[in-house]
Amino acid sequence: MTVQDIKPRTWSSYVWDTWDKPPEERRFLAKLDACLLTYAALSYFSK
Repeated sequence: MTVQDIKPRTWSSYVWDTWDKPPEERRFLAKLDACLLTYAALSYFSK
């Protein structure tokens, strides 16, 4: 790997780390986040 192969990080990648990932991985992470958030919210409110 040479220096030219490495892409510089954008400012948004420091806030949203998934912007620099491939589309398939971003979609997977979004689905995973949605499932975990839904599970946590339902578990919290069902107590």
